[in-house]
Amino acid sequence: MIRQDRERMEKILLGQADVLNEVMHILDREQRHDDVLRAMVHSASGHHVNRIARPDPDRVFHVDALREVCMKYRLRFLDASLFKGELPNEAIYRIRQLESRAEGPLRGFKVLAPAARFKLCDSDA
Repeated sequence: MIRQDRERMEKILLGQADVLNEVMHILDREQRHDDVLRAMVHSASGHHVNRIARPDPDRVFHVDALREVCMKYRLRFLDASLFKGELPNEAIYRIRQLESRAEGPLRGFKVLAPAARFKLCDSDA
C-alpha cells in the first residue's frame, strides 16, 4: 500500500516537472522574441509605411498633431535608433499586438520623448 502510494506520488511529481519544463520553454521562447523586437526597434531608422489591417482610429495620429504636441511639451519625434532609453514592456506588448495584424514585419519605428532621451550630436560643437 505504501509502495503504491509512493509510486503514484513519483508519477505525479514527474508529470509536474514535465509541465514546469514546458512552461519554462514557452517563457524562454517568448523572452527571445521580445529581445528580437527590442533590437529591431532600436535599430530602426528611416521612413517606412507599415500596412496594418483595421487600425484603431483612437491610436492613429496625424503628423501635424504630433508636431503640435512636440512643440507644446518640448519633445522630439525621432527614429527609434536614436533613443537611448529602455523600451517599456508595455510598448513591446503593443508592438506584438500590431505585428499580428500587420501585412509583414513592422519597421521604421519612431519615439516621442524629451531631447535628453536621444543620442543627438551637438550642433554648437
